[in-house]
Amino acid sequence: MMFEARLPLAILLAAILCSAACKTTSEVGPTKLGGDAITTTIYPVKDLVFSRAPVDASGRGEPEGAWIQIADLIANIKNATNPNYWETEGTAIRAEDSGILQVEATAAMQQQVAQVLADMRRFASKQDRAQ
Repeated sequence: MMFEARLPLAILLAAILCSAACKTTSEVGPTKLGGDAITTTIYPVKDLVFSRAPVDASGRGEPEGAWIQIADLIANIKNATNPNYWETEGTAIRAEDSGILQVEATAAMQQQVAQVLADMRRFASKQDRAQ
């Protein structure tokens, strides 16, 4: 009985965390990066790493494959921002199977990560329209 009561709450929490508009930030504390605080931000990237909608509006057709694999997405983010930065203690980009990236970085680097993701979405959108 208690398990049944917790299940809807767990599902609701998971839905909130996985929402496409979700972006959560929490401060961890100062690091060796010039005393700047490292924050943890959650970026939903399902739209980039999971299969896309069917070919036609009726729901028929095969879905397109993922635009990019999540490991490649992480590598691209690191290369587009500053590969050496990500070797600093306390920084990280972690992927979850649910299509979420957890990024631990300074506020300035978080802005760069957000910009790289926005640029990738624009590029993916242009490719979709061209097909």
